[in-house]
Amino acid sequence: MDQSQVFRAMMPGLTSANGARIAVAYPSFPRPLPLVRLDRRGLVFRAAGAAPLVCGLPRAATLLVADEPLCSLRLVIRDIAPAGEGRHDLTMQPSGAAGDELLWHALRDREPYRRIQHPLAPVDTSIATDGEPHASAGEAGPRPSRSAAFRLPCHSDALFFADWLEYHFDELRALSQQHGPQLQLNQLERQVADDEVGVRFVYDIDGHTTRHALTDCAREACAWIETEMRDKFALPVAQERFSAFAAHARAGGM
Repeated sequence: MDQSQVFRAMMPGLTSANGARIAVAYPSFPRPLPLVRLDRRGLVFRAAGAAPLVCGLPRAATLLVADEPLCSLRLVIRDIAPAGEGRHDLTMQPSGAAGDELLWHALRDREPYRRIQHPLAPVDTSIATDGEPHASAGEAGPRPSRSAAFRLPCHSDALFFADWLEYHFDELRALSQQHGPQLQLNQLERQVADDEVGVRFVYDIDGHTTRHALTDCAREACAWIETEMRDKFALPVAQERFSAFAAHARAGGM
């Protein structure tokens, strides 16, 4: 039994249902909390009423898609932020590596993206297609970057892939720092068009770093991404282009 089969056996069945709402059944809350977004800090759910008094303790929870179970795991509330009108956004994370693996195998194997039809982590509406330095909104100066385009087997896999990238930003940043303290991943811009995902790696550079070092760092990130997808999820990823997006990117996409 391979790793994917092991995690699949750990998850309860997902029956068909109308709608695509994702929510979590969490202790102390009488109703499931709707998912607001996914980001690099975790899963963000919105709760009404008073904020929880305790954070940092793992609690048994069940993720739901259209009120049907997606997976059961232990989640920890890492952050609480006011959301207006007496509501709060709760950022939750799986309590350990096994929970993290279970979450992503559930999102991959149970295929909720076929119903959701959009990424859970907000993506960029437009990304420049060259590899030259560019400035983000509110920044004084440009940052160097490299771009790549990846092709996935289908649109739902592309949505999964884009969300997985955002969630694992810290791992990609740590990978960039292996090239020395003068090079660090600052942003990861993503864009989805059909079965393609465009990615732009934006870096902070302290001191002198050659263009070759920057390119090597981004290529290493691409190789790590492809290996993780293949080894953990048996998901084939084809890198279409490096330093520019695919020439046949769809209108309204990349």
